Amino acid sequence: MGALLRNLDRILGAFLQWMCILCFLGLMGILSGVVLIRFWPVAKLSWSDEVIQFLMAWLVFLGAAALWRAKAHFRIEALLHVFETWRFGPLIGLAIELVSVAFIILFTYYSYELTVAAHDVSPILSLPRHLWYAAMPFSGVIMVGYSLAHGVGMVRRAFRRPAVEPDPPK
Repeated sequence: MGALLRNLDRILGAFLQWMCILCFLGLMGILSGVVLIRFWPVAKLSWSDEVIQFLMAWLVFLGAAALWRAKAHFRIEALLHVFETWRFGPLIGLAIELVSVAFIILFTYYSYELTVAAHDVSPILSLPRHLWYAAMPFSGVIMVGYSLAHGVGMVRRAFRRPAVEPDPPK
């Protein structure tokens, strides 16, 4: 089971990383095109605003999920290191993780509600607007999963018995 989860984590990490790279490259290409067309007006890119919004939404939320996976999201490391030395430090760290899980669950729920409620379409490409909003609950589910995994890891570390070193030979 552990090997399966590690492989799934590796695949999901690669997916998040490559999707962020592709979104960024798409943004860079379209924005470069928009700038160049201002100097050499050979075509109209009226659709570019919608694609830029779409790519930016997915880049931001998939990037947040990738940061959450790597524990690189905003948090105050100095306090966590201080808490680790306290007797109940692991419990404080677990409480912080539980608050994070609660926030991400609420974020995921309400962003799902927003996505389902979105019935409008984009004005130029006529794409359903929920494609833009779907980045939020999709990334939220990933962040909830990683928060729960981090919490389980914290509990395991908190209750791990110290390794008993064998007595040296006499």
